[in-house]
Amino acid sequence: MDKGIERGQSFLDRAAESMRSSTASARAPAKVTYQPVDQAALSDDGRKLAGALALIPRNAKHDRHTAECVIGWALRHSTSGLEEDEGTTLCAEWDKLTGGASLTIFKTSDPEYCATKPVTIASVFDLAKTHGWKGEQESTDNSVDPHRNAPKPDATMLYGLIGDVARAAAQTTEANRYAVAAAHIALLSAGVGRNVYLPVGNVKHHARIFMLHVGRSGRGRKGEAVSLTKRIRGKIERQHSADTGTVADPFCGQMHDGGLSSREGLALLIHDGYRVGKEDVLPIEDKRLWIIESEFANVLHQAKRDGNTLSAALRDSWDGVSIRPATKTSRLWASHPHLSLTGNITPSELLGLMESRELSNGFANRFLIFWAERERIEPFPKPTPTTVVTDLAERTKDVIRFATEGYPENRDSRPMELSADARTEYARLYRGELSRLTDGEKVAALIERRAPMLLRLAMIFALTDKTLMIELPHIHAALAWVRFHRDSVRFIFNDAAGELAARESSDGAAKILEYLTQNGRTSRAELSKKCFSGHLSAKRIDEALDSLLMNTPPSIEVQEGEKDEKSGKRTKFYHCCETGETGETGEVAHSTRNGASSRSCETGEVGIAAKNPVSPSSPISQACESAGKPIDRPSSPVSPSSRPAMETPVDLVEIEI
Repeated sequence: MDKGIERGQSFLDRAAESMRSSTASARAPAKVTYQPVDQAALSDDGRKLAGALALIPRNAKHDRHTAECVIGWALRHSTSGLEEDEGTTLCAEWDKLTGGASLTIFKTSDPEYCATKPVTIASVFDLAKTHGWKGEQESTDNSVDPHRNAPKPDATMLYGLIGDVARAAAQTTEANRYAVAAAHIALLSAGVGRNVYLPVGNVKHHARIFMLHVGRSGRGRKGEAVSLTKRIRGKIERQHSADTGTVADPFCGQMHDGGLSSREGLALLIHDGYRVGKEDVLPIEDKRLWIIESEFANVLHQAKRDGNTLSAALRDSWDGVSIRPATKTSRLWASHPHLSLTGNITPSELLGLMESRELSNGFANRFLIFWAERERIEPFPKPTPTTVVTDLAERTKDVIRFATEGYPENRDSRPMELSADARTEYARLYRGELSRLTDGEKVAALIERRAPMLLRLAMIFALTDKTLMIELPHIHAALAWVRFHRDSVRFIFNDAAGELAARESSDGAAKILEYLTQNGRTSRAELSKKCFSGHLSAKRIDEALDSLLMNTPPSIEVQEGEKDEKSGKRTKFYHCCETGETGETGEVAHSTRNGASSRSCETGEVGIAAKNPVSPSSPISQACESAGKPIDRPSSPVSPSSRPAMETPVDLVEIEI
């Protein structure tokens, strides 16, 4: 009996101990191991938020709001860019981690809530930073590949005579074909002078080109790139001197081999005359000048100095504006300058010396910047055969003779024009890729003058065919150079992440235009949820919208809807601008899709266009079409035969330079 009682008591003791243990376990908070959601299934905003949320404890507060309220409200807000399912997942995961109730708040909150200081995703990030979050570097997104290919030039760039010079140099040396071509374009640019011009509205464009060759030291082969062109020029000048008996009147114009330091120094090279003591120095009538700056970094160094006016003088020269004295005491003038420039620089020098001042004042974007390094290794380079140099020199001389006819006695007496096909193609490009802002601020500023660059290059390509008619192949060759310039600037000034961001913004802009074209007026929240299905961050969507709004003319227009009675907030709506066809009167009709707007976007005809342009296949404006449609290219960069104009000269519209 005693034993039975003892056994029963033992059982009760064990049971009691078991109950106490169970009770203690129940009272103790469960230890939850945080298991992050699948990063690949999240949007950009979602991945960033996941990293921030992991560091926010439940007891945290932001502006007197609890952490769970901040998270629930912010993720639900219409500006978050998150799909509801994604917001639900993130809230649920944070609740698992902390024991919070953000999901309940998320499900019951108003996504359109408006206040003086509403709780948004920014509030979540602010809260996370107070608990050790360092910013976007905490994200586990490893999608950006740091390895990039250098920009690849298009063989269409090697047009006619210019291509023949490039191939001749590259055949026996390590010189990059496209860098050689750029040098010869610069020589021709200076050599053709100011008698031929392309009228664009009230502006007369002359074929002035500034080339900037970027490549690493020892690999760019920048010296070799100009060597053959210098040989060709020397051959021409020796023959010209023998024929005329003088060296004072160079056939190709002046050449200055570097050393620019000031406005006065530049003006002195092509001055209008000045007085030294009591002696008058006669003016230089021929204002053609090819400048070769093998150390272009020196020019940028000069531009950084306070009071230096070289940068302004070069800008004026590109525009064709007279180089005026910088001070009242100076008497050095150079009217009607016609300069081209070939500069060489390493990428580190360019990045280190290029400041916002050069971007904002338009100095840098007057240069066609291109990347070029040696294409092959040649231990024993050989000079280009004399017979080849002689032939290329004779052809170059013929081009300059054709273009300068009557110069310098005559200026602006020989207008160039575009053929009907060239006008149509240029108008399409001008309304499309030449006017779109799809890159970051710095890149966009550097490629801002693509349109006038294209026209000037097309002029040179046409002149190599000894014609004043710019044809479609000339436009295509010039376009290839402009695109290479764009790609080079992106490669030099953007890192891999910057390129990805620019590409996402550009693709986003094209997708927004497509969505608006199909669906009409749409809100920002709807774009995020329906156009991108929550897979593009709010930042990228805003960048895409900004680029479309800042296009000239704008591709979209923003409107405010009626005030919401509950929230007091006006929802913004976006719609695609449509450009009507030009009628017989020359007036441009405007309309908007689905009658969404009472007023139209101000989008008149731009660029060079015919009086009766070819109507596009769709009534939707090309601004509302997806970007980057390929154009038909010639099968080979062979010069076309010249043909007379198909129509009367075109009415031209001014392009700002």
